[in-house]
Amino acid sequence: MPLIKWWYFAVFTKIIFGVFYGILYIKVYGSGGDTFLYFQEVSVLVNLAYNDFESFWKIFWYNEYNPYINISAATWKQERVLVTIKFLSLLQTLTLNDYWIQGFYLSFVSAWAMWKLANTLVQIFPKTYFSSILVFLAFPSIQLWSSGYTKESITMFFLCFSLAYFLQIYFGIISFKKYFLKIIFVWILTIIWLFLVKFYYLAALLPTIFAFILCDWILIKIQIKSYILKALLFVIVWFMVVLPTTQLHNTLKINYFLLALSYNHNSTYIHSHPQDLIHYSIYPVQGFVSLEGKSVMSFLYNAPIAFFSACFRPFLWETYNQKLKILMALENTFFLISVIIGIFCLLKVKKNIENKYFLLSISLIWYSIILLTILAFASPNFGGLMRYRIAVYPFLLYFFLSWIEKYYREKYVLWNKNIDK
Repeated sequence: MPLIKWWYFAVFTKIIFGVFYGILYIKVYGSGGDTFLYFQEVSVLVNLAYNDFESFWKIFWYNEYNPYINISAATWKQERVLVTIKFLSLLQTLTLNDYWIQGFYLSFVSAWAMWKLANTLVQIFPKTYFSSILVFLAFPSIQLWSSGYTKESITMFFLCFSLAYFLQIYFGIISFKKYFLKIIFVWILTIIWLFLVKFYYLAALLPTIFAFILCDWILIKIQIKSYILKALLFVIVWFMVVLPTTQLHNTLKINYFLLALSYNHNSTYIHSHPQDLIHYSIYPVQGFVSLEGKSVMSFLYNAPIAFFSACFRPFLWETYNQKLKILMALENTFFLISVIIGIFCLLKVKKNIENKYFLLSISLIWYSIILLTILAFASPNFGGLMRYRIAVYPFLLYFFLSWIEKYYREKYVLWNKNIDK
């Protein structure tokens, strides 16, 4: 493992940010917000497991509603929330029903997975050593939003482990046959978790992986030299994977998907301050999204501003002197500068990219475009969006910083050669 000496740093940093995550919610929300609300609901289930295991079992496996159990009606109505608290209840029974101890465990497993993925990336791309460390082990907001008592800690654990195994197999670092059971087990758990709790992530991730594999197979059979044609091939294959899938079940159809998207958007819009929102223009009314007869057109019409806002907003002039928003804006400014410099470095470095490396880059960019656009529609609140984009933001930031690092490594080698002469 190339980053073995960074293991203790990764765990220590993640745990510190996990504690800070809880303190932040105490100070800002007065022990409210998702993290403490989840803990309260989970505590009810855990106490029920200790005192009436039969009732707990019926809730856990059959979602059998019990009006005498003090779980909020809102939780019963939200399937993803109910799945989350049931999952957390299993761990909480082993942590003495303590919020901070469970936050410690969740921070630890998140650190473990992100450290494993960082190691994998350094093994495949040795010239991105410092970028991997900065993004996955040290970057403040990434550490914060993937730490502590939160769904995102669990999501990053599954997502990073699955991607690490996928990359290790694809690039020949490990043998699939040797680790077959372990890898299949992790992938199945990841798909189940994302399907039940983070469906948008799965909707963007799975088609991208399948398109990546199919395009790689096609490019082995057909030699294509143009990078533009390769990128176009990937997009076409991606749609060929997605469109038939939408016909398998009513819940997968595009109109149903957009209906769920608009429902989430409108729910967030109602409960957010206007200064904290992305405002879309829907032919031409701002605010609420109407899907009556114009669902696809409305989505496409607003997709560019959704993607751009998810990446770079709020700007510094949109902070209204709010401390947390100023921090968000500073980070977004850093990201914008990284993108601009990264593109410049990408254009300057030597171009001789193998198909699998090029396809990996295209897959990442496309996955980022799809997921960030969806998330910006589903959660137009800047604060929520900063947290939800954790499933794509680290990978996108790593992509641009890695090109900057590669460029300066090449310049440094060239500079040393000139000195030697």
